[in-house]
Amino acid sequence: MALALLVGAVAAQALTHLPPLWIDVVLALAGLIIALLRSRWRWLGFVLLGAAWTMLRADLALYARLPAALEGEDVVVIGTIRGLPRVQDDSTRFDLAVQTAVRSGQPAPISGTLRVSWYDTAPDIQPCERWQLHLRLKRPRGLIDPGAFDFERYALSEGITATGYVREDAGNRVVGERMFCVDRLRARISQGIADTLGPGSSSNVLRALAFGDQQAMDEHEWAVARATGIPHLIAISGLHIALFAGFGVLIVRLFWKLAPRLTLRWPAPLIEAVASIVFAVSYAAIAGLGLPTRRALVMIGVLLAANVARRARAPVHGLAFAVIALLALDPLCVLSAGFWLSFFGVAWLMFCLGGRGARPSQSDGPDPHPTTRSASGPSLSRFAGGGQKSVVFDRRRLHGRRWWREMLSAQGVASLGLLPLTIWFFGQSSLIGPLANLIAVPWICFFVLPITVAGALLQLAIPVAGAALLHLAGFAMQGLWWLLERMAAWPGALWYFPQPSLWALALAMLGAAWVLLPRGMPARALGLILFLPLLIPARDPLGDGEFEALMLDVGQGLSFVVRTRDHVLVYDAGARFPSGFDLGDAAVVPALHAIGVMHLDRLIVSHGDNDHAGGAAAVLAAFPGVPVASGEPERLQVPATQCLAGEAWNWNGVAFRIVHPHEPLATRNNDRCCVVEVRSGDSALLLTGDITSAVEAEVSVALTPLAAHLILQVPHHGSKTSSSAAFIDALHPSAALVSAGHRNHFNHPNPAVVARYAAAQVDLIGTAQNGFVDLRFAPDAPPRVIERGRVDRHPYWRE
Repeated sequence: MALALLVGAVAAQALTHLPPLWIDVVLALAGLIIALLRSRWRWLGFVLLGAAWTMLRADLALYARLPAALEGEDVVVIGTIRGLPRVQDDSTRFDLAVQTAVRSGQPAPISGTLRVSWYDTAPDIQPCERWQLHLRLKRPRGLIDPGAFDFERYALSEGITATGYVREDAGNRVVGERMFCVDRLRARISQGIADTLGPGSSSNVLRALAFGDQQAMDEHEWAVARATGIPHLIAISGLHIALFAGFGVLIVRLFWKLAPRLTLRWPAPLIEAVASIVFAVSYAAIAGLGLPTRRALVMIGVLLAANVARRARAPVHGLAFAVIALLALDPLCVLSAGFWLSFFGVAWLMFCLGGRGARPSQSDGPDPHPTTRSASGPSLSRFAGGGQKSVVFDRRRLHGRRWWREMLSAQGVASLGLLPLTIWFFGQSSLIGPLANLIAVPWICFFVLPITVAGALLQLAIPVAGAALLHLAGFAMQGLWWLLERMAAWPGALWYFPQPSLWALALAMLGAAWVLLPRGMPARALGLILFLPLLIPARDPLGDGEFEALMLDVGQGLSFVVRTRDHVLVYDAGARFPSGFDLGDAAVVPALHAIGVMHLDRLIVSHGDNDHAGGAAAVLAAFPGVPVASGEPERLQVPATQCLAGEAWNWNGVAFRIVHPHEPLATRNNDRCCVVEVRSGDSALLLTGDITSAVEAEVSVALTPLAAHLILQVPHHGSKTSSSAAFIDALHPSAALVSAGHRNHFNHPNPAVVARYAAAQVDLIGTAQNGFVDLRFAPDAPPRVIERGRVDRHPYWRE
């Protein structure tokens, strides 16, 4: 049943458009009838039910998004702060659960959760407060690039119906607060840890590790976590929940030791079961109730219920019930990488380490001495799982002589089994993860985590005692983090992979199963060969004289990747904002990794404006030692040489030459941009940066003789100060590419500029409507568009 429902939910994600509501109803009725027939086709009924329920929920979620007519309009919203606000250098970002919305004195159809930023003058915003805010909103929309984060999918899975910012208004004020709110307690605990330990990695990591305040960690700390493969420990997962459920059992057992006669009145399994679930739910609530947490709660609940009812059960039954429960509550959870890493990780460990059997072992059956039997059962930690790369083993074996072999085996199995999914979702994998986890998992789970939680909670009642425990946890975390930072600096600690195809993922998963077959099976090592397609980019190879040009979607900025057979050039790297959000790190570098770039040959930054140069440092951090040239090298934050006309080079039969500027200008302006022509035979690409009409005539003369098939990067994002009619007529491009942000406040590309290109019968292709644009050039054929990210990759949730 669980597998069939999951197949139906996943099948719905392949749709580019959702069907009408009546089709959902018909599929649901047909599935229900088939499922009730109890025939061998019953599984098909559950597949139809899963698909119908998922499509219906997706339809409702998309319908709840901000109406298009309200985009860019001012509205007054009353809502409650949900979760923990994130305070940044230039803004405070928070989620607002809408209660009422008004536009021009009339109710507005706005509901769900809004992702809101309050810039510059944001007051102190606390969880659970109810605010009245003057907002300007837009529908959820993200950047579409190879290997980049899909915000629109994330928004759908998280119930985010709009994004926006607070407008300055005297009416912005607190109008109340929610009385019973766990997030207020979470914020108080997190702040208590920060105040006690002060600033630093130990404090930040402990806040994220113990209570789910992941926003406390900065980018460097996340980079260390990714390089050492421990993000699954920072994400509150089943391993955390199982530990605290076990603490509940231990406390009740201690109580039985002090008053054993009470077991004659209250059955020990029942009381221990209640204590386990109370501890598990309480900890999960103050940790944020993420997806792995909810999965673990369901699984533990099933185990405890079966144990109290004296019913035989196998771990796989709990996993199946967890899948069914989560799909029933929210079938869109299949859009989350955490869902797959969590469930697949537990299922994989069950399969490989002996938890696959449908029948429980004899020791898991009814106990003849129920008053002394733990309600958590003999395999609570194995049953609950630990999400990605969790160490799952029967706790009875901890006292055996081979406990270290169990841990090594679990780490090896989890690392190998989850490698294909990790590459599929994140495009990277930690090669030192198994070793780092072998050290970090027991140290964190059995020492750092319990002390941190105990100290943070005790600090609420007895500050002195709580602070002592927190300092002890901080000292323990400091030592571990020192080691992890040095391991993260090892060469090759974090390995990047090209964006894999679906068949490469399937082959790699088959290879993992093959390698982990039982001992005695012949040629198990040959399964590793099936991992090799993960190393092959899913792109056609380039020949001599051919090149690929990838215009990335970096919002209101510019970035191109030009690739020949053996060489790669990056032209501009997008913006970096005061909040720390860096398009070089979020879009350019992931795209380079996704298309299989292992070495970057050159970086050209057209000029010093932030929307072109801001991401350059992130690109150089990912590809150190790359030579940099710019029209304004003195304005860059990285060392660069002066870009001058006349410089030329040839890569694999593709000619590159700089056509502007002829000499460094004394003034700081857009006309100092480095303009580059890339040419192969009669096809060429012209990268113009932000030049204005003042130098367009000079550039067009320098291009003589013109290529028969020219693709033009529209100067200055389509500003009215560029793209003069004379420039367009002189070049007569086959197509023009414009990089501009969706609904940008500069109104780029300017309608007058759009009209000029239309009058010249030049196709205008923009990132705002198309996402990234990938073109292929050859010496003996006109350039052709291979892919437009938003158009050709169009799942149903994408605008």
